[in-house]
Amino acid sequence: MMTKMNRARERGSLMIVTLMVFVITGILALSLLTTGILEFRSSRWDGSLQQAQQGADGAVEWGLESIYWELNQSEYLDARELPLQLVCGNTGLDIGLQECQAVFGPVVKISETGTEPKQCVYGFTVSADYRGAGRTVEVEATYGFSGGYETIREDGELEFVPRVYLDRGQISSYQYIFK
Repeated sequence: MMTKMNRARERGSLMIVTLMVFVITGILALSLLTTGILEFRSSRWDGSLQQAQQGADGAVEWGLESIYWELNQSEYLDARELPLQLVCGNTGLDIGLQECQAVFGPVVKISETGTEPKQCVYGFTVSADYRGAGRTVEVEATYGFSGGYETIREDGELEFVPRVYLDRGQISSYQYIFK
C-alpha cells in the first residue's frame, strides 16, 4: 500500500513541476512577444521619423530654390535694398508618392551686407509630417551676389548696377525644433 501512495505523490509532484515549467515558459514567451511588439512599433516610428526628416530636407531644398528664383526677379535685381519678406513662403507641399506633407513657412530677411563679397541672409521654417511623425527645421540661407550698388558713368550720371547672384543659396544654419 505504501508504494501506491508514493506513486500517487510522485505523480502529483511531477504534475506540479510540469505546471511550473509551463508557467515559466509561458511567462518567457509572453515577455518575448511583448518585447518584439514594442521593437516593431519603435522601428516603425523611427522609419516614420526618417521619412518626415527626408520630407523636411526636400522642402528645405525647394525653399532654397524658391528664394533664389524670387530674388532673381527684375524688381529685386534692380532694387536698392532687398525686401524684408519674400512672397514665396507660406506654401504647402506634397512630398513623394506617400503621405508626407510639408509646410514651407514665411521667408524673412535676416541681414544684408553692402561690402564685397556682398550677401544677404534669409531665414525660414519648414515642417514635415509623415504618418503622425513630424520634423520642424529652422534654416538660414546665405545668397552671395555682386552688383546692387550705384556707380558714376563717364558722363557723370549715377547708374545702378543690378545684382547678379553667384550661387543658389548656401545653408548657414540648420536647427531642429523639438516640440
